[in-house]
This record gives sequence, structure tokens and C-alpha cells, in this order.
Amino acid sequence: MLSDLRKRRSTRLLGVAVLSTVAALGLGACSSSGSSAAPDSSASTGAKLFNISVNTASASAEWADIYVAQDEGFFTKNGLNITTVLSKNEPGTALVDGEAQISTGTPTTLYIDDSAGANIKAIYSQGSTYEAWVADSSTKSPADLADKTLGVFSLQDIDVIYTNEMMSQFGIPSDKYKMLAVGESTDKLAAVRAGSIATAPLYPPTNFQAVEAGLHQIFNTSQLKAGQLPSFYIIQASYGEAHRTQVVDFLKSLNEAHNFLFNPANKSTVLSIIEKHTGLSADLAEQSYNIFFTTPGLNYSKAGEWNASPTSTLGPTLIKLGLYKKPVPYSELYDLSYLNTANAGS
Repeated sequence: MLSDLRKRRSTRLLGVAVLSTVAALGLGACSSSGSSAAPDSSASTGAKLFNISVNTASASAEWADIYVAQDEGFFTKNGLNITTVLSKNEPGTALVDGEAQISTGTPTTLYIDDSAGANIKAIYSQGSTYEAWVADSSTKSPADLADKTLGVFSLQDIDVIYTNEMMSQFGIPSDKYKMLAVGESTDKLAAVRAGSIATAPLYPPTNFQAVEAGLHQIFNTSQLKAGQLPSFYIIQASYGEAHRTQVVDFLKSLNEAHNFLFNPANKSTVLSIIEKHTGLSADLAEQSYNIFFTTPGLNYSKAGEWNASPTSTLGPTLIKLGLYKKPVPYSELYDLSYLNTANAGS
């Protein structure tokens, strides 16, 4: 079964689609090898740090907890040397092939890969998978979208799930609008500006760039009554079992980073760290900060928690979209023992 997982390297599954837009918008802080790491202070402290590679698939403000934990020394304090890897492979493949020991991923990553026998577990949610719909001035709200064509990344993607939920929330049935696959956020933005679609959901920072181009935001995923889907840090169960102490220390470091991120006194430092690791301009970094780090628990978790409801009911939707066939119980997709231990020791 795992051979099937490896064959999907070039397939654009939801877990990659969620992250790919920001990756194309600037990786200025990354080294030529596509990775970055905290300085190894073992020479000065005499302590040997445990090395872990983390696949983030993109350089994005979403992963500010990793960047803060690196730059503020939280990983080092907990005995870890973390290297970020910008793998082009699907998150589960990066883990199975040993490119990384921890990866970012989505609920779709877990459902699909675990149906293939990968035995991958979610251990921590950095926050929600956030998008904002943009449109021209003729569209005031989603209520104006009946009988319109709406853009999505692909017809087998999180955009479809989110768009259907938004339209349902405004009382518009699925037979009263059409969805058109137009590609990544930059392509969706171009299609809205050209008038070939009425709206589309965009990931930061493309949603900010849309406003700069004269469009306006009509809705965002934090307004969905059904809730946003989380993004996760994921591991193979076998790795966690063999390195439980280090995985717990990784989560302790993330918790320290989340506390740092939500402290208003640290805003200028956080903005500098985001700019350094993502290559975003000061303005776009601040707009990203305002989405993720001003309201704890809204678009970014307080300490790794997530809303189980939209994730636990996602399986049948993914089967309907043709993304996988074998049902996987939600309870098999995560392991909270690492987070519980990390929180107990905080």
C-alpha cells in the first residue's frame, strides 16, 4: 500500500494545494538547499541537540510558530535542532521516504494517506486553513452569487468544500451556481480580475494583493458556521513511538512559540521573523499578523488544539469528491498523547 503512496508524488492533493500558493510568492529567506535551521548551540553549551527535519512545503506566515521557536531559541532550550525542508512531495510521501520526520499537512492528507496504510497521525494544529473570497464591486456578499461561476483551485480540493459551505450558509443550493477549476491563488485572482469568474477563495498573501488591485473581500473562512478545517503537524506513528520524548519536546517548543506570538509586546519581533523567513514585505507581513496573531484560537491555535467537528465529518465528502475510497475513522487520524504530555509538563 505504501508503494501507492509513493506513486502519488506529483499528484496535487489538498495538503499540497493548501500551501502551494505562498510558496510561489517568495522564499527569500531560504538557503539554496531549500532549508533553514536554528543555529546549533551545542558547541557553546556542551549539550548535543537532537536533529529533526520538518517539511513545511512552503515559506508562509502560517508556520510562524516554527520560525519563532527557531529564532527565539525555544527548540534549542528543549534539546532540539530543527531544520525546515521545502519538499515538493506530498506531505505523507515526505514522511514515508524519510525526507522529514515531521511534516505539515491537512485532514485530507491524513484520510488519503492512512487509507493507503501510511499510519500517519496529527499531533498538533498550528491553526486553521484560512482563505478569503474576493470579488469586484458588483458583488457585495455571497448572497449575490446565485447563478454565477465561482473559481476554485480544482474540483477535488478544499476550495470545493469551503465554497459549498459558504453558499449553503447563504441559502443558495448547489444547483444555483457553477464551480470552475482555475488553479492556484494567483491564477484565481487573475480570473476574478478578468471577469471569467465572479469570486474565488484566496490564501494569504494573495487575498491582500487582490485588495490592492481594486477588489474587495466578501467573506472568509473564519465566518463559516461549520468551522474551518485545521492544518496539522503530522508524524508517522512509528517515528513517534521511537522518539516520544523528542516529539513532546517539539510540541513544548511550539507552545512557547504560540505564547510569544500572541503577546502584543512581541509584535515587532514577530513581524521581523515573518519577513525574514517568508520574504514578505513589511505591509504583507503585518496583514498576515493581523489574521493569525491578534485573536488567540480564531485562525491560530492557542496551544495546538483544533475543532474536531469539520474534520470528523470530512471523510464522506472526500469519498464523494473521488479523493479516496476506503473509509478511515476520524479517531485513527490523530494521537493527542504527545500534546497532553507536553501540556502537562508546561
